Amino acid sequence: SKTFYVPKIYGTLASATATSAQLLAMTHVQNYGNPQSVTLSSAGYIYLASPSAITQVKNADTGFAVAMTSLGTQTLSINGQNVSYYVYRTDQLQAQTLRLSIS
Repeated sequence: SKTFYVPKIYGTLASATATSAQLLAMTHVQNYGNPQSVTLSSAGYIYLASPSAITQVKNADTGFAVAMTSLGTQTLSINGQNVSYYVYRTDQLQAQTLRLSIS
């Protein structure tokens, strides 16, 4: 038997919009850990993409909410299958390392 793996995605871009190819080039993980460390090498927007809706994103070090914008859904081709992802990005450009708690 075969198990179909649908990853969750995160990464950073300098752009306020992301194409499917840019999202697919970001880091794929089975689950967002709690907290998930996101390290930025340069200023950028943090992007999160998940097959299910994200209800809360916090800075794991301070406990404060991180302002996120929902960019709607985007269909990505994962392992030859089309999967609908909820895509989010931070409202502000980030210039420091953030550890995010995602639920």
